[in-house]
Amino acid sequence: MKTYTIKIRSSEDEQFVIDILNALESKHLIDLLPLGYLGIKGEIVNEDDLRESVFSAENSRPFSLADAKKYLDI
Repeated sequence: MKTYTIKIRSSEDEQFVIDILNALESKHLIDLLPLGYLGIKGEIVNEDDLRESVFSAENSRPFSLADAKKYLDI
């Protein structure tokens, strides 16, 4: 299985492309996964913001499994 990223070049063609992808999915040829399923927000960040996020994550307190489940409501 391969995963592809599709960039639709024109907003006018977006619905056409989506219709084709939905048709392929309905025939069980592909699976469409919203970006949220992949943990991707789709936002572009600059390098400084990325470094700050990594630094913040590395220096934050770790979650226990119980805390993580509580936070994720599972």
